[in-house]
Amino acid sequence: MKKKVLIKRICLVLSVTLVALFTVPETDAHAESVGREEFMNDQTITELVIGGDVTSIGDRAYYGCTNLESVEIGEGVKKIGESAFAMCPNLKYVTIPSTMKTILPGAFAGDTSLSALTFPKGNDNFYFLAGALYNSKGTRLISYMPGKSYSIYDMPDSIKYVDNYAFWGSKNLEKVYVSPNVETITPYDFAYCSGLRYIYLPSSVKRIEEYAFRDCKNLQYIYTEGKKVKVDPTALTNAAKSKTISGANLDTFNSKFRLDDEDEVLELIRAEAAVHQDDNRTPTAVKTDSDGNVMATASGNAPAGYTEEEWARIVAKNSYFTSNNYDARVKVTDSVDNRRSATNGSSASGSNTTSANSTSGNRTA
Repeated sequence: MKKKVLIKRICLVLSVTLVALFTVPETDAHAESVGREEFMNDQTITELVIGGDVTSIGDRAYYGCTNLESVEIGEGVKKIGESAFAMCPNLKYVTIPSTMKTILPGAFAGDTSLSALTFPKGNDNFYFLAGALYNSKGTRLISYMPGKSYSIYDMPDSIKYVDNYAFWGSKNLEKVYVSPNVETITPYDFAYCSGLRYIYLPSSVKRIEEYAFRDCKNLQYIYTEGKKVKVDPTALTNAAKSKTISGANLDTFNSKFRLDDEDEVLELIRAEAAVHQDDNRTPTAVKTDSDGNVMATASGNAPAGYTEEEWARIVAKNSYFTSNNYDARVKVTDSVDNRRSATNGSSASGSNTTSANSTSGNRTA
């Protein structure tokens, strides 16, 4: 039963069947927010348009709407509550407005068909790169899209905090590197990541909190650089009987746990990070001649595996972000394969030209 719901000052049903109508109670007709759990587990909504008269979407407002397929959030909405659209397995399309300022943890947890979010130009509060949603400073990972097909995630070194539920239900992930600036694996971070096999925790990680790896049925190894990591008793509830190796070495992890499709996946990630067709602005940090050819590199050195010229070309192509968060974007992009390349020099070689100049195989974020 398909229908389209428009939430405005006066809530109207835009598309309904001849059999039934969906209406918002009159008491909510002038509401400025979608209430907490207001449409939780509503199985009739398939398309949702939230108008600009609404400024916030409450916690779990559309949690468990299993037939919901698309969400368009209009200009004027500023906040998405915790788990607001969680556990919507058929949700594929979400548009975020430029007015959005706050997205709370778990907003899209368990949305196993969702691989990307659409942001318009002009939103400087977030950025989205290769399946992951970050704050504008590049210090907080808000959410990794559960429907993303990549088997590897290398968390940017700039990340200091990972939101609860950040990876919930990301069933395609098999191997994860955590940022060397993260101290805590927060509650439910990797819950229900059924494909996760290997995870590397740097020495910065001191705590693994409740249900962090719940129902990770294929988790085999947890490599930790630190020798004293406080693990909550529930952290591995219903997870596979994984082996935790303390005082681990990154070189050993890289060589021992290499995925069969690792090179292919890394190339796709680099290509997606490097090319965004919807914005042709060249960052001011890249100098070009009158014909648009790159003359100098962006601020800072090129990541391992790239020449200065190649990296400058990539930065020029990767123009998804505004100049205000340009530096943060470079931090995220240049860590795509920087840790692995230190111990596996061939990981970036032979693919730089493709990343910089081709959209072949690119999965647009």
